[in-house]
Amino acid sequence: MGAMLSRIIKGCVIAASLALLIPWILIPSYWTFKTAFSRPEDAWTWIPSSFTLQNFASLAAPTLEDYFKGHGMRAAIPIPISQAIRNSFIVSLTSSLISVAIGFLAGYALTRFQYRFKNFMQGFIVFSYTFPVFIIVIPLLMIY
Repeated sequence: MGAMLSRIIKGCVIAASLALLIPWILIPSYWTFKTAFSRPEDAWTWIPSSFTLQNFASLAAPTLEDYFKGHGMRAAIPIPISQAIRNSFIVSLTSSLISVAIGFLAGYALTRFQYRFKNFMQGFIVFSYTFPVFIIVIPLLMIY
């Protein structure tokens, strides 16, 4: 009877953890896509009143009003979108190569060497993947 009760409690804890973890992961992604396809007036509502592609159109062919209004995201000095894409590509490629190199070395150390708290470290790394990257964007922007 004790083993059966233990299994039931374990199942309830797992179900409750998943019920909390799934929204924690999905809500930031939903919010990003919703904000991208809605008007600025609907940015803080859960369900937008209408969907629009105006945000993407203003990136491709910005007007003078877009530069000065900015919605808190654009600077007053216009930068061609091709230059912004090229800069983003260079930064993302460089950071990806550095991340792969560091990850390769860390993965080798985690699998080959024996040390205290090895299982804890592996579990911590896997657990960190459950958090969406949107959670750390604002702290990173505040740091840099």
